[in-house]
Amino acid sequence: YPVYTKFPYNLAIAGSESGTVESLHRLLNSAFNVANRVLIMTPWGNFVVFKMPTNLHDRHAFYLFDGCTCNVDRFRHLDLSYGTAGLLPFRCQSDVVCYMIDSRELR
Repeated sequence: YPVYTKFPYNLAIAGSESGTVESLHRLLNSAFNVANRVLIMTPWGNFVVFKMPTNLHDRHAFYLFDGCTCNVDRFRHLDLSYGTAGLLPFRCQSDVVCYMIDSRELR
């Protein structure tokens, strides 16, 4: 499980009015230049995406929180080095964007 740390991490906040694949990719790319965790706001819901380095040739794993984002500050204090239970894992950013787009049908 992720643990709570008293020292906050940077959290970028980005919103997309259109929610297109291109828009979400651009938002994530620019937000990950600033921080390794991003609150993405779309017309159909909010998501928190974490980008974690892995040991495989500097590739990154992505984790997504798809739930209540009412207390945004709690995501700044999560230390994922202890675990990622409760987060959806993805191998690449494209898979994260596809999940967000597909979730429109479920909401």
